[in-house]
Amino acid sequence: MKSTIAGNEYVRPRDGNVYIGDTRVTLASIVILWRNGETPGAIHDEFPTVRLAAIYGTIAYYLDHQAEVDIYLEELDTLWRAGRDEAEAADPAFYARMRARLAQRQAGREVGAASEPTNGTPEESVLGSPTA
Repeated sequence: MKSTIAGNEYVRPRDGNVYIGDTRVTLASIVILWRNGETPGAIHDEFPTVRLAAIYGTIAYYLDHQAEVDIYLEELDTLWRAGRDEAEAADPAFYARMRARLAQRQAGREVGAASEPTNGTPEESVLGSPTA
């Protein structure tokens, strides 16, 4: 996919993708988090290699070029879905096993959530409540 994103000092198209400055963090990573309600500070916590000013600059770029960036993100999503579908078609048994494991894990969490409350220590979240 050839990007139509022009870029600026914060947003730079290169190597077939759009990155934040000279980092390997993508425009999509920052914009999606921001659109999902993350603050620039929280985004910086997720990507500490990106200067906070660059995160604000990326958000400003998005706001100034929203239609263009939204089209770019839709194209990325379409490519990702096509790749996922192709991978699943190549090995459907693997994906069936992974879905079954995920469902089993989620069912275990639901059962655990219905059990006695814990004091919230990390050990209890992994190991369950201690016994007397």
